[in-house]
Amino acid sequence: MHASVIVPSYASRATITHCLNALQRQRTEFSYEIVVVDSSNDGTAQLIKSNFPAVKLISVPHRTFPGVARNLGIEVAEGSILAFTDADCVPESLWLDKMVREHEQGNHAAVGGAVLNALPLNPVAWSGYLVEFSERLPSLPRGFVNMLPTCNVSFRRTVFQRYGPFPDIESSEDHVFSWRLVRAGERLLFDPEIRVRHIFRPSLRAFLRHQFWLGSGSARARRQVALPYAWAVDHPPRWLLPLTRLALIETRLARQDLMNFLRFNLLLPLCLSGLIAWGIGFCTARDRMPIPRRSAARRESLPDD
Repeated sequence: MHASVIVPSYASRATITHCLNALQRQRTEFSYEIVVVDSSNDGTAQLIKSNFPAVKLISVPHRTFPGVARNLGIEVAEGSILAFTDADCVPESLWLDKMVREHEQGNHAAVGGAVLNALPLNPVAWSGYLVEFSERLPSLPRGFVNMLPTCNVSFRRTVFQRYGPFPDIESSEDHVFSWRLVRAGERLLFDPEIRVRHIFRPSLRAFLRHQFWLGSGSARARRQVALPYAWAVDHPPRWLLPLTRLALIETRLARQDLMNFLRFNLLLPLCLSGLIAWGIGFCTARDRMPIPRRSAARRESLPDD
């Protein structure tokens, strides 16, 4: 088996059909398999068994965080290239072929690409997209980066043999794992032509709840490694992080993508509400988790992207 595509799944019955249809229609000249690790109780596993019998399905009886689900998929995957996407993402038809070719042509620990909005008529979906993925737009240049999101990334199998599994945290496991690779001197290639379409949460309530969860997970990840702004977890200025993120997104879009810069500002009330929800999750996570002792390794920081 040349490649394996691993998909973590939780309560994804509404979206996973789109994902698996796209994965089964990948245009490649090599063999690949699809592995789904599902911890749902909404009938997702039964749907996969009935409609996608060729998919290698691992059912977990209790909810499993995405990093752990991916690790379970790695254990049973047979490919030398391990590609990852999410159950609410729809890869383009040459997605896997492009990633594998990049691995064959260069010595990259990881190859990933751009994220697009799969719900272009929904303003809440646009807000989620711009708040969460402004660093991985298709308009950004190809090059080496410090982080690749696990909804659109691939690794050589040897990377996990050398650096271990994804961390067992509720979110931001892709940030922590990327940090581990970059700190070791590995190269992470971003190619904007490698694309997935993300089915974002269409309702305001779901959008805000998800941003809160991401903020909480971001703070917890910074308990483990010195990602950017790790210092803020324990200090009052952490309440200013939503404004910091707002300024970074505005600057990035103004430089790289004028259309999305205008769209972001048109949707600013929605986008700002998402940033605030993320900030509340980040700032209050401190009160819901133990404070570990710091070490010299903990204070090492990741270079700017």
